[in-house]
Formats: sequence, C-alpha cells, structure tokens
Amino acid sequence: MCFKKKTGIPISSYESLYETERHCTDVTFLLLKAIFLIGLFVLIALCFPRSDIYRIINGYDDCGNVCGRENVQIMDLLCSGKNMISKKYLLLIVIDSVTEPARRCVSDCDADGGYKLFFNRCIRFDPLLRERAPQGFLDELWQDVELFRLSILWLCLLGFFSSLLVLALLWYIPRILIWTLVFGTIVICVAGTGWFWIQWHLESGASRWLYFALGSSVVCILIGVFLAAVWKKVTLMVQLLHESGLALKSMVFLIFLPVLTILIMTAMLGTSLYLGLLIESCGSAAVVGSSVHYVKDSLAVLTRWYNFMALIWFYHFLLGCQHAVTAGAITQWYFTRQDDRLQNVQSRSFTMLVRYHLGTVALGSFLLAVLLLFQWMLKIMRLITRNSRSNRRKCCCLYCCQCCVGCLQSLLDPITRKAYIFTALYGQSFFTAGKRVAKMYAENSGQMFAVDIIGSIIFILAQLSVLVLVGFIGVRLVQNHAELYHPYVLLAIVLMIVYLITHCCMLMYKISIDGVYLCFCIDTEMNNGVERPYFMSEQLQKFIQGTAKSIRPPRLRTRSNPQQEQQI
Repeated sequence: MCFKKKTGIPISSYESLYETERHCTDVTFLLLKAIFLIGLFVLIALCFPRSDIYRIINGYDDCGNVCGRENVQIMDLLCSGKNMISKKYLLLIVIDSVTEPARRCVSDCDADGGYKLFFNRCIRFDPLLRERAPQGFLDELWQDVELFRLSILWLCLLGFFSSLLVLALLWYIPRILIWTLVFGTIVICVAGTGWFWIQWHLESGASRWLYFALGSSVVCILIGVFLAAVWKKVTLMVQLLHESGLALKSMVFLIFLPVLTILIMTAMLGTSLYLGLLIESCGSAAVVGSSVHYVKDSLAVLTRWYNFMALIWFYHFLLGCQHAVTAGAITQWYFTRQDDRLQNVQSRSFTMLVRYHLGTVALGSFLLAVLLLFQWMLKIMRLITRNSRSNRRKCCCLYCCQCCVGCLQSLLDPITRKAYIFTALYGQSFFTAGKRVAKMYAENSGQMFAVDIIGSIIFILAQLSVLVLVGFIGVRLVQNHAELYHPYVLLAIVLMIVYLITHCCMLMYKISIDGVYLCFCIDTEMNNGVERPYFMSEQLQKFIQGTAKSIRPPRLRTRSNPQQEQQI
C-alpha cells in the first residue's frame, strides 16, 4: 500500500506538473496516533469500574445513592445501598445556614410543592418572583440547555447557512467586498479620528477625549501606512479570491467538504463529551462534610487531561484532513490542462490522502495540539498564581511563556497549511514540505506575510459578520427567557459552536487561496509563457503582465538551466 506508484502521466510531458509518484509519508506519527488512541481506551477501561455516568446525569443523594438506579452499600453506611429505581429525580433542598444544598432522591417533583423538573433535577422556581434555589454551576447550565435547546439548534443552523452565504458572496463579488472593506476602513478611521478631535475641542480640551483622539490618530496613521505598503498586494488578493472562486465553482462537490467535517466533528465532540462524563463520574466514595461525594484520584485527573489532549488533536486532525483534500483538489485543478481529467478530482484527492499522507496530517495536527495544550496549561497556572503577591514574578514568567507559545502557534499554523499543499503537490513529508515553506517565508517575507495578513483580515471580518448576526439574534432570544440561570454563558457557548462552524467553512476558502497562490509561484518559476506555457488562467496572466514590476512571485529555488528543468 505504501510503495511508490505512478498515478498519472509523467511530469516531463508538461501536461501536468502534479507529482505522479507517491509513497507513504510520516508513517511513524500515524502509528503514534494509533498508540495514543489505544492509550486513551486503556485509561478509560481503568476508570470504568469506578465510574457511573448516571452519577452526573441523574445525580446522587447525600448517602451516595444514584437516583433511578439500584445501588450497593458503600463505606458501611446504613443509608447507602438502597434501590432508587422508582425515585428517578434529585431534589435539591436549600438550607439557609448551609451553603451546599441537601440532596434527596424523589419520584415526583410536585410532591414537595414549588419544585419543577429540569434535567432530572427538582429545583424550586417561583414564576412571580423569578427566583430559584441556588445550585451548582453545572446543574444550572444543564437546566439552561434543556430550556434553550431548540433556540440553540436554530442559532447553529443560522450560523451555518450564513457562512455559506458569505462564501457565495466571496465567490461571486470578491472585488466589491474587498474594496468596500478597504475604503470602509479608511472612512471609519478618518471619521472616528475627526469625531474624537471635535469632541475634545467642544469640551474645552478634556483630557479623556485628547487621549482617545491621539490613540485614534496613531491607529489611523498605522492603518494608512499598512494600506500604502500592501496596496498592490490587495489587488493580488482580489485576483486570488477570483481564481479560488473559479476553482471551487468547477469542483462544486468540494463545498460539501466542510459539511462532512462538521458532521464528523459533531460525532467526535459527542464521543468526547460522553467520555468526559464517564471520567467526571469516576471516583471513590468519601464523606465530605455531612454528605458523600465521589472523589477523583490521580488516575482520573490524568485521564481527564488525556481526553482533552485527544479532543484537540482529533480536532486539528480533522481540519488537517480537510486542508489536505482541498489542497489536493486545488493543485490538480491548477496543474491540469485538460478538463476531462478533472472528473472526480475530489475523490482522487481524498483517496490519495487516506492512502499516502495521513501520517503527515497526524504529525502537523500533533504539533498544533501540543502547543495549544501547553498554552492552556500555562494559562491555568497563571490564573492560579496571579492572586498571590509572592508569586507575581512567577506569574510574569508564565505570562511571557504563554505569549511565546502563542506566537509560535501563530507562525506554525500557516506553515502547516502550506506544508499540506506541498505534500499534496509533491508527495513530500511534513518536515521536508515545512522547510520549503519556511524558506519561502525567509526569502520573501514581505509578500508572503502581506498576503497572509490581508487574507486573515478578510476572513476574520467574514467570521465576525456571522457571529455578530447570530449574537444579535441570540441576545434578543435570551432576553425573552428570564428563567435562565446563565443566559450569556449559554450564548457564549452557542457563539463558540457557530465559530467552529464558520471556521471550518472559511478555512476551506483560505486553503484554496493559499493553494492557488503557491501553484502560481511554482508555475511562474518553472515556466516562461513561451516555450513552456503557463498553467494559470488568461485573466491571471493579464493581471501579472499588468503588475509585473510591483508584484513578483516568490522564488522557490535558484533557476537552473533549461535542460535541468526539463528533467525535473
């Protein structure tokens, strides 16, 4: 399966520059991922004998009896080990002198009066006073989800279809959107700065308006300098958006790739949530205060972090697979002259990923996941130590380390995406492709970073437009649900889900732009448009001829003589 195999015509014929010989890349890390997954199941199996997911779903009383279950006696407590099958609900009784509510299993919430059922919990709710008994944060959030579940579903669907609408606008009217964004930014900066200075003048030199005016002026100058420096790159980005739209319109089924990614990611999140509930229910019974609690040991804590690492690794792995399939389709579309060879290009790209390059995606996603996990650990350690005066120096060091890790992650993310493109094109391993991308950044940092920054700004604003729409409608909805405990926490969770949806959709377009740009660079480096005609479209050729002095594609290697190029 991993031997070299020809998958098309030779490169020397110049009918296609797409690499035709493949072999498995980074197989070691694919095996490492399999071993990691086996380790997760081993830890879950060790926690399973001391776990009962119904401790979280149904709750348990002060004696450790799980509601709605047949229990066994624990710790020689006479009140434990009772049959609670007929008592499915947990009644939370608040005592003024005790901060923690008393817990009791009941068969009916109405029997005690003034209680209502929410997610197997009986809570006190007075609709006139709109007051409820205080509970644990997770219990309250669980009940909010039960009340708001239909609205959550509709908001997520709204985010998904809004993302598709924004993608369609980027396909069909990229010039209008980008130039509207550029000139809108200029107008807002100038108008905002002028308004601050006018307010400062009207209020007889108030210092607060002076600070705002000076800060706005500095920001306006910086934005002006940036736009002046990358003005020609903006025109290049407009053309790249147009070319990417042509590629995606010629491969319509590629639009369903984010949908498939979202569906698989939903199943992955559901599985991780179930395993997380299983891990959180793991523990040994112990008397804490006047009631029984299930206390976690070090193995359960380790399994919790292991499950979190698995979640973020598989998340980046799914996105990496989407990047690799999109990159394979884009590179085949660009470097193939005959349209009849573009049939089933998406399925060929997916087959090539599964057969040869899953190890490369596993390696790239592993590096990103490790950096993200390390960043989260540093953040948690900083939050723990920041309130102590004696640990201010340690907190400062942790903050510096967190910033360094964040910067490294911000650099690694675009390099990883572009490495997937070289892997899809040439069949190279992750580090070989990454070295090539890093060399491009080192030799042509200005143009590469300008294209990345402009593209990032465009897609960030596209995502913000969707999030603002969903957030505005979400705020209006939660204001009509006064019975919610934590309405804005719930809305934040919804926005996180919508962000993931828009992120998957926008990344497909972003990897398409990166793929077209790198293919354009390779095309201009290996061909001259005369003896060896370009693969790029006529519109892109006219654009390059019109801006030849201001836009030069990055050099991927030193130019050799024509005989060596023919051999390549």
